[in-house]
Amino acid sequence: MDGLMNPIDKEFMTALLDSVENWYSINTNKGFILGFSWGARAAYSYGLENYNRFAGFLTIGAFLNGAFIVL
Repeated sequence: MDGLMNPIDKEFMTALLDSVENWYSINTNKGFILGFSWGARAAYSYGLENYNRFAGFLTIGAFLNGAFIVL
Protein backbone atom coordinates (compact mmCIF):
# COMPACT_ATOMS: atom_id res chain seq x y z
CA MET A 1 0.00 0.00 0.00
CA ASP A 2 1.54 3.33 -0.97
CA GLY A 3 0.61 6.45 0.93
CA LEU A 4 -2.24 6.22 3.42
CA MET A 5 -4.94 4.99 1.08
CA ASN A 6 -5.71 1.45 0.02
CA PRO A 7 -5.17 1.13 -3.77
CA ILE A 8 -8.66 -0.37 -4.21
CA ASP A 9 -10.23 2.62 -2.41
CA LYS A 10 -8.15 5.00 -4.53
CA GLU A 11 -9.34 3.37 -7.78
CA PHE A 12 -12.95 3.37 -6.56
CA MET A 13 -12.76 7.06 -5.63
CA THR A 14 -11.26 7.95 -9.01
CA ALA A 15 -13.94 5.97 -10.89
CA LEU A 16 -16.70 7.51 -8.76
CA LEU A 17 -15.47 11.07 -9.35
CA ASP A 18 -15.04 10.43 -13.08
CA SER A 19 -18.61 9.11 -13.27
CA VAL A 20 -20.08 12.04 -11.32
CA GLU A 21 -18.21 14.53 -13.51
CA ASN A 22 -19.55 12.83 -16.65
CA TRP A 23 -23.18 12.73 -15.48
CA TYR A 24 -23.50 16.15 -13.84
CA SER A 25 -22.45 19.66 -14.75
CA ILE A 26 -19.60 20.21 -12.31
CA ASN A 27 -17.06 23.00 -12.34
CA THR A 28 -13.95 20.99 -11.54
CA ASN A 29 -11.96 24.16 -10.81
CA LYS A 30 -14.08 24.75 -7.70
CA GLY A 31 -14.31 21.21 -6.31
CA PHE A 32 -13.18 20.45 -2.78
CA ILE A 33 -12.72 17.16 -0.99
CA LEU A 34 -13.29 16.81 2.73
CA GLY A 35 -13.43 14.13 5.34
CA PHE A 36 -13.84 13.48 9.02
CA SER A 37 -11.84 10.96 11.08
CA TRP A 38 -10.89 8.00 8.86
CA GLY A 39 -12.50 9.79 5.90
CA ALA A 40 -10.21 12.75 6.62
CA ARG A 41 -7.23 10.46 6.33
CA ALA A 42 -8.51 9.26 2.94
CA ALA A 43 -9.24 12.84 1.84
CA TYR A 44 -5.73 13.89 2.86
CA SER A 45 -4.08 11.05 0.98
CA TYR A 46 -6.28 11.31 -2.12
CA GLY A 47 -6.10 15.10 -2.14
CA LEU A 48 -2.30 15.13 -2.08
CA GLU A 49 -1.97 12.47 -4.75
CA ASN A 50 -4.58 14.17 -6.98
CA TYR A 51 -3.93 17.82 -6.13
CA ASN A 52 -4.68 18.96 -9.70
CA ARG A 53 -8.22 17.60 -9.45
CA PHE A 54 -9.41 19.82 -6.59
CA ALA A 55 -9.35 23.47 -5.61
CA GLY A 56 -8.50 22.29 -2.10
CA PHE A 57 -9.19 19.77 0.60
CA LEU A 58 -10.22 19.88 4.25
CA THR A 59 -9.52 17.27 6.87
CA ILE A 60 -11.08 17.20 10.33
CA GLY A 61 -9.89 14.87 13.06
CA ALA A 62 -7.50 12.75 11.00
CA PHE A 63 -4.80 10.78 12.75
CA LEU A 64 -1.66 10.77 10.62
CA ASN A 65 1.29 8.84 11.94
CA GLY A 66 3.90 10.55 9.78
CA ALA A 67 4.01 7.77 7.18
CA PHE A 68 3.03 10.20 4.44
CA ILE A 69 5.67 12.83 3.73
CA VAL A 70 4.86 15.97 1.74
CA LEU A 71 7.72 17.36 -0.31
